[in-house]
Amino acid sequence: PDTPKPTAEEAFTVTLSPVQAVTPEPTKEVTPVHNQKQNVEEWLSSTVSISDGIKFEVVGRLEHDKNAFLEGLCFGNDGFLYESTGLFGKSDIRKLDPVDGTIIEKVEMNPVYFGEGLTIVNDSLVQLTYKKKKGFVYDMKDLDVAPSTFDYTTPTGEGWGMTYDPDKDELILNDGMDYLIFWDAQTYQEKRTVKVVRQDGTPAAQINELEFWRGRVLANVWFQDVILVINPETGVVEKEYDFSSLSYNKNGDRDAVLNGISVSDDPDLIYVSGKLWDTIFKVRLL
Repeated sequence: PDTPKPTAEEAFTVTLSPVQAVTPEPTKEVTPVHNQKQNVEEWLSSTVSISDGIKFEVVGRLEHDKNAFLEGLCFGNDGFLYESTGLFGKSDIRKLDPVDGTIIEKVEMNPVYFGEGLTIVNDSLVQLTYKKKKGFVYDMKDLDVAPSTFDYTTPTGEGWGMTYDPDKDELILNDGMDYLIFWDAQTYQEKRTVKVVRQDGTPAAQINELEFWRGRVLANVWFQDVILVINPETGVVEKEYDFSSLSYNKNGDRDAVLNGISVSDDPDLIYVSGKLWDTIFKVRLL
């Protein structure tokens, strides 16, 4: 049987600075191919497939805690990165310096929860959990405040990745299957689901971390070194980026998979990382 659910106050503890920072190695940057701002319309109309090879540029690197089981990554309107980590007894919310990756603040969750997808709605951090069907809403301006909670359900009963469409005020999430789930961002009630189909015509199973960017949903796929670009209206995968060439330290752990996408302060660049990775990369999708 499930462990009794704690109250909101019991669901987390807070660890504030000082946190021992790791001095980052010198950033190895690649000179961008495009010196001017990317034409978004051209990018949207283009097709990218795995067979095209490397279709991204690494333009920066940040340190990342190699013990962090990254489940959600997002960039706040306050200029900081926020991370949700998973595993029972190890899950937390982190506020990160977007320049060097230093942990500024950490909120540890009750060990009965496995942290999952994370996104930002206005000034709040909204977080899913893996199997408890319990969501948390944190005040981004003051993580010391106990989060509010909400109950939810998904077709599988699980929570995986999540992002937010501000134009429609909708949360977009998934539960490990081949569809996107759309919620009303105020009520957390399901509005619709959209099946996702990959370029080869197969279902896009095990979609994981999500990010909303340029009107599209960027998605990781569990145990695959790819980023999918999904049209949220149709579910069609318009682009598939091969990230297998990305250099990082897996620490010899099979669970250290690509899983983490976030927008940044530059509209043409995104952050990319993974579970148990020692680096967050800042990249340009071509």
